[in-house]
Amino acid sequence: MDDCNGQTVGSFLGGHRSRKGTKASLSHLRRLPNERIFHGPLFIHNEGFTKFAFYGDCQNAIRFQHSLHSFASLTGDCRAVSLLTAFLQSPLAQYLVFFSAAGWIAGRKRIHMEDKLHLPFPLPNSPYAAPDAENIMDQILTEFEKLAAAKKKQGAFFDPDESRLTKERLDELIYQYYGVGKNERILIEDTCRIHSPSVRPGGRKGKGPALMNPKDPEIDSYQETLCQSINQFISKFGSRRKIAFESVLKPIQKSRLRLLVIRLIDDGRKKARAGPLKPDQTSDEFSEILSRMEKALGNEDAPFQYLRGFKFLEEDHVYILKPDILRHWTRSAALNDADEIISHLANLRRSKPQ
Repeated sequence: MDDCNGQTVGSFLGGHRSRKGTKASLSHLRRLPNERIFHGPLFIHNEGFTKFAFYGDCQNAIRFQHSLHSFASLTGDCRAVSLLTAFLQSPLAQYLVFFSAAGWIAGRKRIHMEDKLHLPFPLPNSPYAAPDAENIMDQILTEFEKLAAAKKKQGAFFDPDESRLTKERLDELIYQYYGVGKNERILIEDTCRIHSPSVRPGGRKGKGPALMNPKDPEIDSYQETLCQSINQFISKFGSRRKIAFESVLKPIQKSRLRLLVIRLIDDGRKKARAGPLKPDQTSDEFSEILSRMEKALGNEDAPFQYLRGFKFLEEDHVYILKPDILRHWTRSAALNDADEIISHLANLRRSKPQ
C-alpha cells in the first residue's frame, strides 16, 4: 500500500483512466487475472457450490465477476472439463465437500478453492479411474452437447425437465466412473437430500428435512431396502425363507412413534401392503405389541437385548419401533438396522447346536 500511495506506482495509477473514463482505485488494487480463465472450455460455478455451468466455446471469451470461479483447460480438452463439470455438480462431490470443506464445517455458504482442489479427480490414464473411463468421458461430453443444442433450438420453449433428466444421466455416469456401489449411493443421496440441508444454515426458519415426518413413499423405500439387505444375507446360507414386509402401525393420528412389522416367511412371493394402515385399525394391535415388548425388557435373556434400539424379535416376526421423524426412516438407516438384525441372526445361528 505504501508503494501505491508513493511516487512510483501511485503516480501512475492516479492519472490512469479506463476506456469508459473510470478512475483507477488505489484502495482496491488487484492484479490482472490470467486471460486463460475466461476462454473455453470452462467449468464455471458460484462460491456457494450450488450453481454450475459448462462452457465449451474455445473461440469466444466469457466474462464474469469474482463471485464466480472457473476451471479452464490449457490444452482445450473439452472432455476433461466436461468430466470435471459432471463430477463437481454430482451428489458424490457434494457428499465429499459436506464432510471435508472448511466453509461448510464452519457454517458459511462458501467453498474455498483449496477445498475443491483436494477433491479426487482421476483422469482416464490414472489407476484409480474406471476401466471404461474414456468411453464415459465421451458420453458425458455428448450429454452436454445434446443439452446445449436443445436449448439453442427450443429457445424460450425449452423444457426444464430436459435439464433434470440430463443431470440424472450425468450422475449415473459419475457413479460408474468412480465405481460407487448401490449401498454407497444410498448413503451419498441421503446425506445430500436430507442430512446436509438439515445442518446447513438456511434463509428460512423451521425444521430441516431430517426432523420432518416421513411420507409413505419414504417408509416404502426404508422397508424395501431393509428387506433386500436381510434377504441377501439369508440367501448366502441357501435358506428358502425370506423377510417380507407386513405392516406399519401407528397408535393414533399424528403419533410420535411408528412401528414397522416384518416377518420371516417360507417363500419370497408375499406382497407388501401399499402404505401404512389406518390409525383406527392399528391402535389396538400397536398397544398389544408394545405391551409384549415391555414384558420382554424385563427378561434377562429377551431377544430385545441383542439389538440396540427398539427392535424386538418374536418367533418369526421382527418389530421395529422408532420416532416418527424422517432421519430414522431413511434408506441409510435401513442399512444400519439391517446390519444389526443380520448380526443378531448370525449370533443365533452360531449358538444353535449342530
